[in-house]
Amino acid sequence: MTKASRIAVASTVGAGAFALSAAGAAAAATMVARAPLTPVASEPPLLTVQHADVHCVTLTASRAAEWPGVFGIRQQGGAVHARIGDIIAKPTPTTVVRRILAADTREHLAPGPAARNGLFWAGTPMHAHGMPFQDVTIDSPVGSMPSWLVPGAAPSAGGPDPARTWAITIHGHGSVRGEGLRVLPLLHALGLTTLMVSYRNDAGAAPSPDRLLHLGAQEWEDVDAAIAFALRHGARRILLIGFSMGGAIALRTSFFSEHRDVIDSLILDAPAVDWEVILEHHTRLRRVPQPLALAARSLMTHPRWSRSVRLLEPILLNEMTTDYAADALRHPTLLIHSREDEVVPYEPSRLLAHSRPDLVHLRTWDMASHTREWNLDPARWESQILTWIQQRSAGAGFPINRVDPSALPIRQPSAPAQPLSSGRRL
Repeated sequence: MTKASRIAVASTVGAGAFALSAAGAAAAATMVARAPLTPVASEPPLLTVQHADVHCVTLTASRAAEWPGVFGIRQQGGAVHARIGDIIAKPTPTTVVRRILAADTREHLAPGPAARNGLFWAGTPMHAHGMPFQDVTIDSPVGSMPSWLVPGAAPSAGGPDPARTWAITIHGHGSVRGEGLRVLPLLHALGLTTLMVSYRNDAGAAPSPDRLLHLGAQEWEDVDAAIAFALRHGARRILLIGFSMGGAIALRTSFFSEHRDVIDSLILDAPAVDWEVILEHHTRLRRVPQPLALAARSLMTHPRWSRSVRLLEPILLNEMTTDYAADALRHPTLLIHSREDEVVPYEPSRLLAHSRPDLVHLRTWDMASHTREWNLDPARWESQILTWIQQRSAGAGFPINRVDPSALPIRQPSAPAQPLSSGRRL
């Protein structure tokens, strides 16, 4: 850090605000600033299996063990993976019993530590759903981005082919391409071609020049490259589907893409609409002193001080706010968000919908954790997306296969495992 930036940070922190030297304050601010920019896989909540059989599993009681909705449990790095349902008993104050919906591996759950898989399904589209797919590479401005290309189901009898409409799924901060596996059965049934993308700094993908995340401010270029790939391979219309930070990336793609005229609409699950609000929320949760949080924000966004965080370019937080999104939005948007979201606050989504009722259709949930509305009620979540796509199809005149709403969810959480099923996180 330069002498000027040390002085600036110390000035922001303020004399006597807390007992740190100027150098210590600068180091602390740098650490706070780098935390959300460091591309590491999020650690899944840990569980402790006390007993398991083919029907149910007994877990040590904890917030993770009592989480509402369905989820997966993974042991031994994926050698063991089971899909877990509702709590069926609380035999003691320190244990809960949950139903086992299905096992995806030959090895079964055993007493010991385990990791919760909130994405529910595991592996590739073939592992999870038995769907053929292609491994494809997107050439983005920073390098290669491995992605999965999944053809849609055959056209309905006598109906037009919907294959020229593509959906691009964009995962969130610390997540993986597999985040799109929950929506994939519905997209496939509708006949849409789905491109499940990675972006810079993902495992196996090219890094950004500074090897840091930019919270969507630069990652959108990788999705723009994915749109170009889709157009070269027959797409004529694009639906962008983003989860969490993937929602921020989808928004910025819709604002700045040279291909934005082919984007039909956005489907955003718990999107990071306003990063200023999100960062403030997390510094408050971690009890970071306000002067230190402000200093960290300055390091992230100042053209010169950002170099102390090892950013080659500052983070454009002023372009990632609710007001900016409300002004820049041009595409119809379905926005799904839970009031109880503990990671990305709900309020910016509500404000965006209030500011742009002409374009934003907000579906508010209660009790769901971050991007886990599907896990809480798969049929309701898929119904909201099905209704949206049906309305867009009718309004914009693009074909989709017929899907019976009473058949949702398309793939039941308790569906038998596929022959090649896996518990791996890819």
